[in-house]
Amino acid sequence: MSYIMVYLKDAREISREPVTGKLGEAMVHAEDAVRSGEHERVEIRNEDEKVIYSHPRLIFGVP
Repeated sequence: MSYIMVYLKDAREISREPVTGKLGEAMVHAEDAVRSGEHERVEIRNEDEKVIYSHPRLIFGVP
């Protein structure tokens, strides 16, 4: 299964890149990108564009 990492800032998509390597490593990379302040949120999506991981955690219905 292939995954895409989507970088967001101010609720807008800034960039996206394919995930190479293991999903767990991508999750750590997402946390580091948010912690550095470079991005507001990082989402990992599957090939159907369904969000499978979001950092910080995405709570639906809450802005």
